[in-house]
Amino acid sequence: MSSDYNIYRFGDFILDVEEEKLLQGDKVIPLEPKPFETLVFFAQNAGKRVTKEEILNTIWKDAFVEENNIPISIFKIRHALG
Repeated sequence: MSSDYNIYRFGDFILDVEEEKLLQGDKVIPLEPKPFETLVFFAQNAGKRVTKEEILNTIWKDAFVEENNIPISIFKIRHALG
């Protein structure tokens, strides 16, 4: 995975943080805001072990949410990535 100007590349995918787009080639892959933020968090922390608390405090910092929001976001990311 590489990072250039808030762009992360992995496999056939490009994650453009500034444009808030996930691309596979020229195709835009739709992803809801929280799963997108979660994917960005994972890209920014690639190779690091992160805790549920770190994910919740980063992605849902302004809201009280259940831990089950994390697997829901991961399911949506996996679905988007195929």
